[in-house]
Amino acid sequence: PFGLKLPSRPLSPFEPCLRCAMSLETYWVRLRDGDENIRRDRDLILEAVRDEGVTLQFACQELRADREVVTAAVEEDPEAIEFADEALLADKDLLSFVVGK
Repeated sequence: PFGLKLPSRPLSPFEPCLRCAMSLETYWVRLRDGDENIRRDRDLILEAVRDEGVTLQFACQELRADREVVTAAVEEDPEAIEFADEALLADKDLLSFVVGK
């Protein structure tokens, strides 16, 4: 997808990092520019927040209130908590987890 082709030769030590960076950008762009169906795709959102927690900001409100999605996001980046639904901000266990990170 997105016109990217995997190399047919062995990767240098730096190329996996480059591919990972392109993957993160792809999540960011797909979610930022995506329609509501993409923003409601729980599997895609979980993948994205596990790689880049702050992509939680592009999730639909329902997924921002999903404890598993938010936990995955803050595990990757505690600052993602700012994009969580207000109801989860009252969750003492989740907040303790974030503070402990």
